[in-house]
Amino acid sequence: MSGAPCGTGAERHGILAEKIRNARPRGRVSVTGGVVSSAPTSHGGSIACRVEIDDGTGTLALLFFGRGSIPGLIVGACVRVWGTALPDGTGLVIWNPRYEFVAPTRT
Repeated sequence: MSGAPCGTGAERHGILAEKIRNARPRGRVSVTGGVVSSAPTSHGGSIACRVEIDDGTGTLALLFFGRGSIPGLIVGACVRVWGTALPDGTGLVIWNPRYEFVAPTRT
């Protein structure tokens, strides 16, 4: 699923909405996309939940430490996330991002 049908609305938070393709290592991001994968993983010996979102311009990983899953962050959900992008072996990741669910836009 592409995150393109999700609404943005980040303007109300005083943050200019960005696209994943514009995210840079160690840069602040505010992106909205659709969840394309969610799975428990291990990171440094600790349990974590790795979620990937797609906004139609690329994918971004989200890593939630101390939890194997996050209620509602399932494939197909639309979510807006904020945080600092960090380099990861396969691209960029945000550790323990702030997030909120958003309603998909009608096409």
